[in-house]
Amino acid sequence: MKKWLFLCLCALLVLGMMSIGHADFITLDFDPVEPLEEVVRLDPENTSFNDAGVILENTFYLVPADTKGYRKIIPSETGTYYMYFRQLDTSHGGINFELRVRDKFDNEIDWWHGKENRNPQVREYEFKAGETYYFAPWRYFVWTQVDTYFAICSPSTHTGALSEQQVMQEPTCTEPGYKAQRCLLCGGEVNKVEIPAVGHTPGEEVVSKPATCTEEGEKYTLCAVCGADLGSEIIPSTGHTPGEEEILQEATCMAQGLEGVKCTVCGEVLSQDVIPLVDHTYGMMVQVQAAGCTVAGREEQRCTVCNTLLNSTDIPAAGHIPGMWVDIKPVTCVADGQRAQRCSVCGETLSTETMPAFGHSPTEWQITREPGCLTNGQQEKKCAICGAVLETEAVPALGHSYSEWEVVKNPSLFSEGVHKRHCVNCGEEFTENYR
Repeated sequence: MKKWLFLCLCALLVLGMMSIGHADFITLDFDPVEPLEEVVRLDPENTSFNDAGVILENTFYLVPADTKGYRKIIPSETGTYYMYFRQLDTSHGGINFELRVRDKFDNEIDWWHGKENRNPQVREYEFKAGETYYFAPWRYFVWTQVDTYFAICSPSTHTGALSEQQVMQEPTCTEPGYKAQRCLLCGGEVNKVEIPAVGHTPGEEVVSKPATCTEEGEKYTLCAVCGADLGSEIIPSTGHTPGEEEILQEATCMAQGLEGVKCTVCGEVLSQDVIPLVDHTYGMMVQVQAAGCTVAGREEQRCTVCNTLLNSTDIPAAGHIPGMWVDIKPVTCVADGQRAQRCSVCGETLSTETMPAFGHSPTEWQITREPGCLTNGQQEKKCAICGAVLETEAVPALGHSYSEWEVVKNPSLFSEGVHKRHCVNCGEEFTENYR
């Protein structure tokens, strides 16, 4: 049974396509109808193209319920087409439905599958002029069982309601803009009206080169809207502005001065007169050379401006000022000494005098070599001041100082005895025989 139903459906599909394949319709092979109130607004949840609440006007097409086969579309121009469709289902609420679009080679261009909450729907297609396209609404993989309404926008014919006329492109200073109405189904613009270019709006003048007292300047104007340069113009030179008469160069005792008038803007001298030389300015008397004991000094008075010598006065020599006597050669026991008196200012020797030698001062006798038992000693006297030897004399020898005799050998009947002694100072021994 299922196989038989499937074969019947296929046969119906082929017959439907054959029946429209030979039809000679320029645009559509079904008639327009008036739109129903319940299909004039898009579903608020539709996100494929338009916003919610768009009203569709003008031409609607109806594919009645239980219509078999594909519908044929032959576009009259190439471009983007928008198709609005809605199925009115009063007996199969919530049942899935589909929209199929094919080309003349039976290639599937679009196969949209949706549910009731996506109904109505807007689909977008790229069609070529003169080509044949086929579409059909489906239910449960069979020909539609409910009425289906369509509205189609071509590139130049709009089915959707038109918006209020609005500015689509603002005019600029040099380029026109335009305003138009927008199709609320496909968004296309219709009834375009040109808005003329508004022209430039002169803005603030910009000085590119300020004018001076002697040279011209330049300024230009920019458009306040687009910033375009609207042209430049010459700014006339302002001419000099004379100031008050003033001293340009002070006169001195060496050079003349100048007085005149300057421009208060650029500072250029506009007129001038000579100021005569002025008298010297006397400074204080200044000592330039101090007076010495024997040489006169000098003081001068000069001009504080040019340093010219105005007055000069000699300062008399002061004369020597004797200082203390100073030994220049010391006095000795045998030689005279010398001392001098010098100036306490310049150090020059003013007078000298000789100091006589004061002679030796002998010391007591001092033994320089002690006497021995058999040799003489020596003693001398020296000067207590210079240490010179004044006298020398011999100190007599002391002689031996013997110890007691010490028996070395006692005498006998046949021989003499021997005894000895020694000097207690030098230790020399003496021996002799005795009986």
